[in-house]
Amino acid sequence: MNSNTRSKLIVIAASLLLTASACKEDNAFFNPDLLPAGEVCFEGRETLQEVTTFQDPAQLDVLIVVSTAPGTEAIQQRLAAAVPRFISLMRARELDFQLGVITGDAGDPASIGALKAGGQGISGCEMSPRIVTDEHGERAGTFAACNVLQGSEGADAQELIEATSAAFGPRNLEPLTAGGNAGFLRARASLLVVYVTDRDDCSNDNLDLSSIDGETTQTRCEHALDRLADPDDLAQELIALKSDPGAVAVAVIGGSDDGRDIDLDDELAPTCADAAGRPVFPATRLIRLADLFRPRAAFESACSASYGLSVSHISLLSEPDDVVVCPDARLTEPPLAVTLDGEDLDNGQGGYVFLGSTDACPNGAVSIDAGKLAGAQGALQIRYCGR
Repeated sequence: MNSNTRSKLIVIAASLLLTASACKEDNAFFNPDLLPAGEVCFEGRETLQEVTTFQDPAQLDVLIVVSTAPGTEAIQQRLAAAVPRFISLMRARELDFQLGVITGDAGDPASIGALKAGGQGISGCEMSPRIVTDEHGERAGTFAACNVLQGSEGADAQELIEATSAAFGPRNLEPLTAGGNAGFLRARASLLVVYVTDRDDCSNDNLDLSSIDGETTQTRCEHALDRLADPDDLAQELIALKSDPGAVAVAVIGGSDDGRDIDLDDELAPTCADAAGRPVFPATRLIRLADLFRPRAAFESACSASYGLSVSHISLLSEPDDVVVCPDARLTEPPLAVTLDGEDLDNGQGGYVFLGSTDACPNGAVSIDAGKLAGAQGALQIRYCGR
């Protein structure tokens, strides 16, 4: 081989190396690591994602938001009579539950959204804790009944949505000993929020209701709808608390929505009368909030003579449900493997199911059987081909 031929071969080889290098840089999916034998990641790079904040179907946090407006004594008493049944149903399901109570009264900014304990001046309620748990055993029902009896000396305009937002805001980081709610909201627990009221939410930013037309506070709140807090905003706040978009449920015991808009000259009419004969007004905004969480939502009438059946229906929202995990990268096909506590889960019912892209998980939702996750201690690992 003469020197001219050798020089030409060197130039060609160098050119090929440069071309190969450029291809690697331009190819976003280039992966020099080979996949295990028999497995092919057709598009994208193989990823092993470890999930440590998934929901435990055996854990449930329940927040009851009760109205303390004038005239709500009978509603609170019926709720107190029914709450022990609610507790017994959760205990029968062997749920690791926590139950807290707040009021819809926003009159004192220093206490709005703070968990309450003990009925006002009620004998036997002095020892009830601010957070009732399954560890309280037979006393849990009594403690919860005490905590929902918060009196009826609150504001006429109840700000139940604002109180809920405050409960899970900065107050959630403050210790219980300082009036905060720290320890109530657990990372792996599902969340159930229950509203019990004889009127609709009137959350507002220091709105002067006296300047609005209407003989009753309920009417003035109805006429000021465009200046009240948006239930959709609270829904987004609640969803953001959990890694699983299906881990939040909302129930309302209140007045049914009559579906009618009132004119500025009209007065808001009650939808029914409670067992004590007092008017119950439509809880339209709270029902709208609950509707955003369907099918994990419930509505029960506050005009029922007893709330026993109502809490039974609401307790169905505490039944363990499959947990949905949203991968970090976009999945174009089912996961290669899903592992929990070192054990491979089967692909199908009883293990995991790939749901594809959903509104809540646009990257592709992976549904994990609730029975597998209950009480799990370790991490959940998903191995997939992601873009």
